[in-house]
Amino acid sequence: MISLKISQVLSLFTLFMLMNMTGCSEYIHERNAATIDVVPINYHLQLKVHSPGLKKSVDKVVAYVNSHRNELVDHKIELTWYSKTAYKVVTQVKSYLISQGFRSDSVLLTKGNVKRDKPYFDLELFAQRYQAVSSICHYEQIEEYGRYPNGCVVEGNRWQMMNHPERVLGSSTSPEQE
Repeated sequence: MISLKISQVLSLFTLFMLMNMTGCSEYIHERNAATIDVVPINYHLQLKVHSPGLKKSVDKVVAYVNSHRNELVDHKIELTWYSKTAYKVVTQVKSYLISQGFRSDSVLLTKGNVKRDKPYFDLELFAQRYQAVSSICHYEQIEEYGRYPNGCVVEGNRWQMMNHPERVLGSSTSPEQE
């Protein structure tokens, strides 16, 4: 009977010690790479073209393209027209862009379907590019190590170096500030 009580006390003590030791251990998450999403960025301009202001319409389209030149120079630009005057603007814009270094096969001219689209505007410019976006990284803090998935900073920097190696060496900004 005494040995039964001793074995019960011993098993309870062992159970208590096991629960006490496992309850105090910290769980540290495994290192996971950062998730990288590729998102489309659209550039869209619509104009109503008037015959007397043909030059003004060309200037507006050219100014829009020049303001986004670095982003659009390597991507397709689609110029859609819905009227004869808009066609004149589109052809002038295409010749200007080719003279400025845009590839002739990257500037597409398309005639819009007036009956199907029922446009309010005479001319549309559309361009699309893709950008890689990495997840937001949390800084590690004292007593919070392992709470958030880490490895994000390393993967974010690696992705930044693959995309823009010239920016990584010469700047001290973090990827979130771009």
